[in-house]
Amino acid sequence: IVGGDDAVKQIDKGIETAVFTPDGAKVVQLVSSYDAKKNPSRVVVWDVAAAKKLGEVDLPGLTQVQAALSPDGKTLVTAATRPEEKGETTFVVTGWELATGKKRGEFTEPGGYGAMSVAATADNKTAAVLSPKSGPIVVDFVAGTKVRALDLGGKRPGGQLAVSSDGKLVAVATQAGFGASTGSPVVVFEADTGKVKKTISGGPGNLNALAFSPDGKLLVSGSYDTTALVWDISEK
Repeated sequence: IVGGDDAVKQIDKGIETAVFTPDGAKVVQLVSSYDAKKNPSRVVVWDVAAAKKLGEVDLPGLTQVQAALSPDGKTLVTAATRPEEKGETTFVVTGWELATGKKRGEFTEPGGYGAMSVAATADNKTAAVLSPKSGPIVVDFVAGTKVRALDLGGKRPGGQLAVSSDGKLVAVATQAGFGASTGSPVVVFEADTGKVKKTISGGPGNLNALAFSPDGKLLVSGSYDTTALVWDISEK
């Protein structure tokens, strides 16, 4: 996608992650800095077929950036950490108009330690977010508010969250228990209600990958031991 002088610039600044949108038509490129003052983080969105940049957002003062594109392709959603004084942090979820880079809205809460993740849902104004402090929540990135928490039933959230391509289902991995035979249950929620649709065993150990099939009927879980399992979640 990136060529010539642009490729050199991207490498110099340290590309950390590039992920496809659920439809495979776009790539969200994350350049996430651990030194927010020296090297600001940024997010770039590319059209795959045309090899064209669709938008870019600079994120000065933010680190550990995660990002997703709304289903209509008009809004970029970022989740990041903002270092504060005395070693404290703020967790920040922001909606950006992709074409102009204009901020649409922002939700903040005290930060914490742990994995972060973000995926836009079907209504183009909310996102499922894995917050270091609150765990899995649904955030309105236009109004800047928390819509609801996703109740894991006492289980501790793992580091993975995924949303189906139609934006209607949210899968959240939980942490594995102690012992070689224990797995990481995955809880599948209805995005618009927060109701649990299904809980699956997930696979051995902790998970490092979750993905829905394009039709939303299958869920793939990947474990650190390289095990990948495919689950049918279409049945009630």
